[in-house]
This record gives sequence, structure tokens and C-alpha cells, in this order.
Amino acid sequence: MLRIILIPALLIAFVTLRGWPVEWDFWFRTFVALAALAAAFAMIGRYAAIPYAPRFRNRRKPGVLDRVAGGSVVAVSLVSLYLVFVFGPSNATRWSYEIVRTEEVQLEPGDEGEFDWDAAEANAMLSLDEETHTEVRTIFDPDGAAVPNSANLTLTDKPEVRLTLADSNDADRLFDSGPVYVSAFAHDSFDGDRWTSQPGKDSSILTPNREGLIPLRPAVSSPDFDYTILQGRHFDRLNTVSLLQGAVAVRLPEVTRISPGTWLLPILGLETTYFQYQASSSPLRFEDLVENEIAISAGLTDTTYLLPTSHPGLHLQILALATRFDPALSLEGRLTALRDWLRKTYSYSLQVDYPDNGKCALENFLGDSDTKNGFCIHFASAAVLLAREMGVPARISFGWTGGRYYKEHGQFVFLSKHGHAWPEIFLQDHGWVVFEATPVPDLPSALASVSGETPPSIEAFLPTDGLDAGRNSFATLPSGWVWILILCGASLIILVILRAFKRGQSHPGMMHSPIAESSPPPGYLNLFHQACARLGHPMPTGRTLSQHLEALQDEQIPIQFADPLLSYHYDVTYRNLPRDSQTEKRLCQSIKSW
Repeated sequence: MLRIILIPALLIAFVTLRGWPVEWDFWFRTFVALAALAAAFAMIGRYAAIPYAPRFRNRRKPGVLDRVAGGSVVAVSLVSLYLVFVFGPSNATRWSYEIVRTEEVQLEPGDEGEFDWDAAEANAMLSLDEETHTEVRTIFDPDGAAVPNSANLTLTDKPEVRLTLADSNDADRLFDSGPVYVSAFAHDSFDGDRWTSQPGKDSSILTPNREGLIPLRPAVSSPDFDYTILQGRHFDRLNTVSLLQGAVAVRLPEVTRISPGTWLLPILGLETTYFQYQASSSPLRFEDLVENEIAISAGLTDTTYLLPTSHPGLHLQILALATRFDPALSLEGRLTALRDWLRKTYSYSLQVDYPDNGKCALENFLGDSDTKNGFCIHFASAAVLLAREMGVPARISFGWTGGRYYKEHGQFVFLSKHGHAWPEIFLQDHGWVVFEATPVPDLPSALASVSGETPPSIEAFLPTDGLDAGRNSFATLPSGWVWILILCGASLIILVILRAFKRGQSHPGMMHSPIAESSPPPGYLNLFHQACARLGHPMPTGRTLSQHLEALQDEQIPIQFADPLLSYHYDVTYRNLPRDSQTEKRLCQSIKSW
């Protein structure tokens, strides 16, 4: 019975704390895990003793201290299980659903009253670089990526991702091809305030094929580029697979697919501080198709990528704007007109402060106000919604573009300031294609390093702001101490389980009195045992005095001294009354004459 109850509860706790279902919030999964364990312990405590209940009738009733002690053991056991599953080998530290308010986000002097923390802490971290004017670094968050009404932020030159090409000729070819896009994740639904992915949509765990690769999309030909990605590991957020746009396959033990364009990296031990993995891609931009005069048509994919925004005011505004693009034009012509109109009509600026008029940020961006400016997430959001009105599936992607190219090493290094958001459209025979809407002069471009310049070391990609350590104190402990804590928790669990098995397998009648456990049985009790053996009814090991007296009475053996013997024995054994030599002498005389 114990195994039947405990094993399913442990499996439920392990699966939920490991991060499944991925669409559940971390704290809800934790509640489910602890509830399963608590229910299992409650059922064990209730049902495990039922077969033996009659034999416990002579034990004293549990008091307040007994209940407190029992509850403490259960609580410690549950906490230990929680620590083992969350911080143990599975390392399911996925309470990274909250966004990190990094020290990289800084206010300009005098702007303390204008800064919109709700917009800033959601998924878009913006930056301003005086030379290249690049701006957004995004962090995956199941709650989505916000489109802010007000922002004025900066970022550092912190290295985020390193892309190393397997072939030096491929590295030069990628550098010469134009802007390089490395995608971290994508979203498909917009409610007027933030972009999100449909909950639970396409969620699954992908594993390698016979070649050791995880296919991410059907490949009609050999990938254009094979490369290696290196990125720092964050303990307080979900780590997504970062790939060159147009990803075909990745070489990893497993990935968790959240949606098309978003995959979570596998869970690793606490000692791992960075990810490094191989992948292949065939990147494609809308400009490439136009320049090569390739005819295009909208592809067939999930209808989610055709849905309008759920914001009623913004939806009406998008419908009105879509009428300015002549339906008589080809799809290529309408998309080109859309892209050029956004670039010419609106200005790129990192300092946005739309009026507080009750409208969402994108309404203000597309409106008739004097400040027709925004940054990449505003341009990308407008392009996605307008493309959908043309019948073209579209989504918004977040990651990096530009980067710094180290020719001698065949490497592209992307910094925080290279963060970017861009639209992608789904075309027949081509799949997802970059449809850049941000004005070209404001796009980050890949800059070549000077000859002999050394790329950043691996340590430069690791978190340096100390926030990971502050949010996850266990991650700051030396790995030896972490494993000591895990070992202690596992040992306590094993002891509790073994104790439960031992109680279930031992006879409840083997509950000896304190006198019997700490000192030899008193003379009257020894004399009673000898008399029973002489009469042919020896007292079995583990049977209490009360039970043996009842058994003798059932055999119709008269015992005149039964009541005084049992009363005296329980007074001195369980009620802690002092022993009386005269009473014991009378009992011994009665037993001898029996």
C-alpha cells in the first residue's frame, strides 16, 4: 500500500517541478507537486495503520506535542523533497518566469517620475548607443513582451551571444550578405499592450534523430550555414535556444518547443554556467527575394498568425491604415509599399513619451500626434498587424542583429546593444522570412573588428551583475555545499520511508513497556511467564500482558489475580507510579499458588 501511494506522488512532484506542463506558472506547478506529496503522506498515515488498529488500543492517545512532532517531520520531508527536485540533478529552477530588473536599465537624470517600470520590466530591455543607435535586448517571459508608452533607457556592451561559423568562407559570406539576425524567441498574439504566445500551443519535447540532430523545420536542401552558438546561462530566467534566423536543426540532448520559433534549452546541473551547441540555418530576408526577382505568395500555416489584435481601438486603426495599400498590386508590391511607408512616415527614437490619452502605445505610434516616433518593437508590431490584414501570416521575433565580426576567428559577437525586434512573414516555399520594417539607417550593422583584435572570452558572456545570485541564493553556494544539502535532504527522505516500512512490517504488539526496554522485567512478571509456560500456555514474544490474559481467559483458564496484576503492571509501566514491594509480594504469592 505504501509503495502504491508514494511512488505516483513522487512522479507527479518530479514531473511538475522539472517544468511540465510548460504553460503552467512555476508557483502553480510547485503547489501541485507539494499537494501531491502532502496527499500521499496523509493517505499513508490514515490507511497504513488500519489493519493493526485493534492492537494499538493499549497505547496512550497522542498529545499536542506528538502531533506537532509528526507535523514537523512531514513538513521537513516535503521541504527536503522540494529541494532535491528543484535544486538537485534535474535543476528545475524555472521560477525564472519573472523578468530581471537588471542594473543595465538606467534612468536618465531627472526622468525618475516619467519612467514606466511596467513596460520596462516586461520583456523589452532597451538601450541607446551614441554611435550605432541600437536599442532592444529582450528576455523571454511567458507573460509576454510589452510595447511601452514611455521609455528612455540604456544598455551596456555586455556580450550576450557568440556565433562561430564552421567554415571561414561561410563566415565571410554571412558577413557580406547583409544584416545578420540571431533569434531568441518569437510571439504570435498581441492584445494592445504586449506580445505573447498562445498558452500551451505546440508545446512538446524534441529529441535527436539518428544523426544526433533535432530537426526544427523540414529542410528542402542542405542548410546554408553550420555554426556553433555560445551563450551565458541565467539561473533566474528561462534560457531559450538562440539561432541564426531560418534555423533548420540543432545538436542538443533535447529542447522544449514552446511555439514555432521558441525552444527552451535543456535543464543542466547547477555547475554549468554557459551553453554551447551546434546548429544549422538557411536565413532569408524579404529583400533577398525582391532583389533576385523571386515571385512570392502567402504560405499556409497556423491561423494564429493571421489573427488581428484583440484591442478593439487598435484593430479599427489597423483596418483603416490597410486601405492605403492598393489591392491591385502584387503581394510583393503591397509588402514593399507597407515597409517603405512605415520607414518614411515614422521616425526612429529610443525616447518615447506618448500622451496619457487612454490609448495603447501602438495607437499613439500610428496616430496623428506630432510625435510619430518609436523604436524597433513599435515598427515591428505595426508591420505584423498590417501584413496580417493583407492575408500574410506574420509574427514578431526577438533577438539580436548586427554584431561584431572577428574575421580571423570566424566569429560574430552580439552585445546587449545589438538587441532587436523584427517582423517575420510566412511565404510559400520559403517559410519564415525576415520582413524588416525599422528604418535602415537605424539598424545595427555587423562591424568588422580591427586586425589582431581578440574576441571576448567565455567569462565575458556569463552574468556579471550579481542579480542571478541575489534571486537564487542556492546558485551562489559552492557546488560542494549544494550537493551536501541535496544529500542531507535525500538521506532524510530515505530515513522517513524506511521508518514507515519498518512500522508497517513489524507487529504492533511488540510495543514493550519502558521498564522492559530499559531494564530486566520485574520479578512478578518473570514469575508469571514461568507459570504460563508450566501450564502449557507460554506467553509469545511481542504479546502484551493484557492480550495474554485475554487469551488465557478464552481458553477458560481461571486467573483470580488477573485484574490486580494488570492494574498494577500498567500503573508502574505507563502511569509512572512508584513500585510497591508489598503489592509485588502479594502478586508473586498469588502466581505461585496458581
